[in-house]
Amino acid sequence: MTIKVREEARMKPSNIQASLFGLILLMAEVTGVIHVGLITPGHCEPDQALFNGETQSAGLLAASSVAGGRLPETRIVDGSDAQLGQWPWQVAVLAGNYLCGGSLISPHWIVTAAHCTFDGAGWPFNVSEMRVRAGSLSFRSGGQTREIFQVIRHPQYNPFTFENDIALLSVSQPIVGEYIGTISPLLPSQEPDLAPNGGDSIVIGWGTLRENGAASDILQQVTLPLLTSERCRQTLYGALITENMLCAGFLEGGKDACQGDSGGPLMVADQARGYRLAGIVSWGNGCARPGYPGVYTRVSRYVDWIEGQTGLDFALTSRRNIYRFQNIQSESHFYTSSSLERDYLTKNFPESYIEEGPVWSEPTDLENDSLVPVYRFRHSITGSWFYTAYREEKENILETLPEWGYEGIAWYAYLTQVSGTIPVHRFWNSLVQAPFYTASEAEKVSILQNYPHFIDQGIAWFSYGVRADNPQ
Repeated sequence: MTIKVREEARMKPSNIQASLFGLILLMAEVTGVIHVGLITPGHCEPDQALFNGETQSAGLLAASSVAGGRLPETRIVDGSDAQLGQWPWQVAVLAGNYLCGGSLISPHWIVTAAHCTFDGAGWPFNVSEMRVRAGSLSFRSGGQTREIFQVIRHPQYNPFTFENDIALLSVSQPIVGEYIGTISPLLPSQEPDLAPNGGDSIVIGWGTLRENGAASDILQQVTLPLLTSERCRQTLYGALITENMLCAGFLEGGKDACQGDSGGPLMVADQARGYRLAGIVSWGNGCARPGYPGVYTRVSRYVDWIEGQTGLDFALTSRRNIYRFQNIQSESHFYTSSSLERDYLTKNFPESYIEEGPVWSEPTDLENDSLVPVYRFRHSITGSWFYTAYREEKENILETLPEWGYEGIAWYAYLTQVSGTIPVHRFWNSLVQAPFYTASEAEKVSILQNYPHFIDQGIAWFSYGVRADNPQ
């Protein structure tokens, strides 16, 4: 069987060309930026395009002469090889002889692009034609494969504009095992902090390595800056960009997703919980062209729909412990709620970091309006970390202290005490020029009595006590 990297939007072949032509002409009149044969969906493509770098056409949308019809283009341009297990939620969606990406959001459910569920002529794939591969760096072999049990496309998906370009796939048997994991969608309340304008995102996929080039047999990854919808509309896309879309890429070009990456994840770092699914590779004008960033489905706009269709609940309701480490050389302290970071330090740096155990636990009901993010910084020279729950302090550090590099959100906390919470105190260790945090009143008293070089800076935030039954 030959695998095709999608180049065309898959639309039902009934007057498609005429309809698309009229639509694009209208858009051209409105925006003044649409050119024949340019706009293409970031997607899957046919065999020769995937393996030989030849342009392929499928169905009626094959003709790039269809006045700028958005054809799926999805590949990673100027990326690097991923490592096995690095992105355990990435799956290859193999439909007929087409290739797309997808993200595992539970052992039973995958989120992908709606346009990945149609063939080159615009007809929906039969479920029996579809399968996924997980737990492998290659889309061809290894890992586990599952048949698709059900396809749920967003009911308002528009194949002409790629509005609501999202679909859910349920698998016949749960996907679990080595090198396999899940990723949660970015919640609307998290978007301002985790996906800011200019912030970094990561895109992965098996798409072609350059425009109209050959696909990669090894999963690729690339880091791209995020753009606001307003900023993206200031590019050559103009009014084509809606609030349900997310843009990422360099305006000067050079790096991008491309053909074959469609449906795959655009991720943002959440220091408290690893990564969040912020976007789905959807469409773009060519690959890595100047003035044309990649366009992605904005996942935060669809969390309610995903939960309603799958029965999943992405609100974080259980508490997780915060772990404290001391750096033996610098005597500064590192704090994390991430079991991955904790285990990484314990396994790889046992002679450099001493684990001092859990010190408090985080509230994780992110829909609670009283919760605020705790921001994490690291000093570029000393390597020490600093944490603050105050946005003003964060902004002041960013503006005036360039030696402190921002690393993102570490966890969440309260600025005012609520029932069941305890204060977390902050001290400044003047000898090592680093902060120290404790939720222990006994430790606080001992510091005040015995360590005059620790300057009491008051309550940093409020959190919960250590969980004895911590699920990590």
